[in-house]
Amino acid sequence: MTSLKLVARPLRSGEPDLLSGKETSSLVIRDLRGMHFLHLEPRAEWTHAQLEMAVCSADVVAFVREHGGADAYLADDQWIGSTEI
Repeated sequence: MTSLKLVARPLRSGEPDLLSGKETSSLVIRDLRGMHFLHLEPRAEWTHAQLEMAVCSADVVAFVREHGGADAYLADDQWIGSTEI
């Protein structure tokens, strides 16, 4: 099975925090062709840990398995991860 990996969290000094300013945005999971979508709404503001847990949820795992891979976005426009990393 392919897992979704996120790159939203800055790991080194100077790297951007891709979550910053998008904490209340939907997490959008798209298949690799951009044809099918799964939207997850935050219960409160997203944290990096919550995003990382969300992509391991049963719904996301099933979506990735069904579609053979996926990309993750915040607010439909901020790419934050993929199964292709």
